[in-house]
Amino acid sequence: MSFIFSWFLLLSFISFGLLVSNWLALVFIMEFTMFVFIFMMADSQVLSLSNPGIKYFFAQTLGSLCLLVAGLNSSFVMPNTNPMHLLLLLVGLCLKIGLFPFHFWVMPVIKELPYLMLGTVIILLKILPLSLLESCSGLLFIHYWSWMLTLTIILLSMISGLMYGLYSETLRGALGASSISHAGWFFLASLSSSLPLYFFLYSIMLTLVCGGLCFRQWQLTSLSVMGLAGLPPFTVFFGKMVVLMGFINNYISPVFVILVLLTAVFSLFYYLKFSFSLYLML
Repeated sequence: MSFIFSWFLLLSFISFGLLVSNWLALVFIMEFTMFVFIFMMADSQVLSLSNPGIKYFFAQTLGSLCLLVAGLNSSFVMPNTNPMHLLLLLVGLCLKIGLFPFHFWVMPVIKELPYLMLGTVIILLKILPLSLLESCSGLLFIHYWSWMLTLTIILLSMISGLMYGLYSETLRGALGASSISHAGWFFLASLSSSLPLYFFLYSIMLTLVCGGLCFRQWQLTSLSVMGLAGLPPFTVFFGKMVVLMGFINNYISPVFVILVLLTAVFSLFYYLKFSFSLYLML
């Protein structure tokens, strides 16, 4: 019963967070969702006092602190935004979402979670940070230095996810690597105002992956992993096409677009490796 009540609280806080327009209120609601999730883990005796659990708590708390300090700065409503507060905003979002170089908590946590909780971390607990990213993404591109820093972090996050994925020996590790890579795509999608669509399409495939693993439907899981890789005609492929078209319309450097495409192509290797492994289990 307590587990069901925790789920009710988690979904209620997320729904309420999507309705609020106040920056500080949203940060506090994100903290409430984190504590509810930690209670769920303690109730299930997962990540209770383990090192990954401490890493997750530390990363999320520090991220909320950075966002809180950034949100207290009234200059966010001014065209010439304070560089220090912009940097705090970027660091806070990277910690919350699991973007390079603050992705240290993603792989250890993902590797210890059951598949139901894995989907909760990668999908549900990212909804509010991504809604904040969508509402303030324009602030990250006010200055040239913040623009270049954000694009660099995006690319390095994709490369980090690729490297983790290539060396992953378990599907959980591959899903953690995928989370790091897609965090970069979330930031890209916010640039082209397509973040809600991309996250929705990504969530569909990841939900199918986690559902297939929970119910041991290996064929469904195998196809869903291929979809998560961004292969046509699956949903993530169309999401990436929308994001890249937005890039072209915003006159982003062709070199950057090519590098993004290369990371997506090379990442197919580890997605297909685990997809074929699941197919052989039929």
